[in-house]
Amino acid sequence: MTSPSASETPIRVPPGALPPKKPRKLGPGFWIFIFAAMLVGALVAAHELIASPFQAMVLAGYGKRLTFQTEAGENPDLRTPEAGPYDIRLGYAFMILAVVKAHGKIY
Repeated sequence: MTSPSASETPIRVPPGALPPKKPRKLGPGFWIFIFAAMLVGALVAAHELIASPFQAMVLAGYGKRLTFQTEAGENPDLRTPEAGPYDIRLGYAFMILAVVKAHGKIY
């Protein structure tokens, strides 16, 4: 085996002998990319605020999973409005009276 020559031996530098590395400056390409990403995000957000396609997609999927069942007989826990201007005007406040009258006529 041959011994390494002087040009192949590594040079050892004591720690602290080298100057500290300067932080790398961010080039204009980085800032253009950041600006473009923010612009695309703003456009997507504006479209969502105007048209709400994502919200419609989520709610439509949720609506497909909703189910209900009807059972025979009346609901003993029927809740009706009591006294609001629209409830009185449209007759919802008197719904209990209509149910009682309907039972008297055997509906």
